[in-house]
Amino acid sequence: MTALREAAEETGLSIEVGYVVGTYVIDIAVPHEVTVFRASVGSGELRVPPSGEIAEVGWFALDEIPEPSTNVLPAVVDDLRAGVHGERRHVPNTY
Repeated sequence: MTALREAAEETGLSIEVGYVVGTYVIDIAVPHEVTVFRASVGSGELRVPPSGEIAEVGWFALDEIPEPSTNVLPAVVDDLRAGVHGERRHVPNTY
């Protein structure tokens, strides 16, 4: 599964995928879809990847996520707080 590989590459963590929080469609000229999974850490140690693609990593409470965020993050946080599973939503292109 791509989510497992991406999590390992970008964080150094092995994860266990729980459920799909939602699929978020960014309304731009060519719509872009992002599927977000709820997951837990199986093993590993959180680290900045050697690729240079990500500058820093960390753990944050939902109400303490630093800026800048992404187009989908506000909708994801709302859905996590509401206990939503598997919804498909359109989100505005704010960038």
